[in-house]
Amino acid sequence: LLANPIIPGLIGSRVAEIFEPTPTKFSTGGGAGCFTERAFSGLKAQSPGLGVAPIDMGARILLTTPHRVLAVPYHRNNTGNLAAYRLFMAKPDEAKVMAKALGAPFVAICTRSAEVAILSRQSPKGLMVEVRDNRIPAWLTPIEKPKGSNVQAYKGNLD
Repeated sequence: LLANPIIPGLIGSRVAEIFEPTPTKFSTGGGAGCFTERAFSGLKAQSPGLGVAPIDMGARILLTTPHRVLAVPYHRNNTGNLAAYRLFMAKPDEAKVMAKALGAPFVAICTRSAEVAILSRQSPKGLMVEVRDNRIPAWLTPIEKPKGSNVQAYKGNLD
């Protein structure tokens, strides 16, 4: 039995299970308030446009709204992902200039996302921290969110 190549793999997977942390509903970047169709209903009601959101929200925005997104969790989207990170890490006034240059009238975050926490630590004076802490820059207008949603979405006045 020990010579069978499957046996070491099975033993290894059991050992890994013992030492791996127990996954939680936040392990992949947010709870149910970040991923349900209802969580995005306020954003869905807006006219289609380009949105800037953390990478972990990109695919869900594409699935549940008529919007395009800058960042998605695909390794070949380096340009869009980097642009979203730069915008969220920039100071709010600089972020507005970037959003205007990108033609991106929407900004959205999930307040329970691990990605929001990471970007906030990396740039404590950036747009992400301001939005996360509900210090909304004058150029952003909140979009109504449904009960139970952790998605904060904003329409930008880019003039």
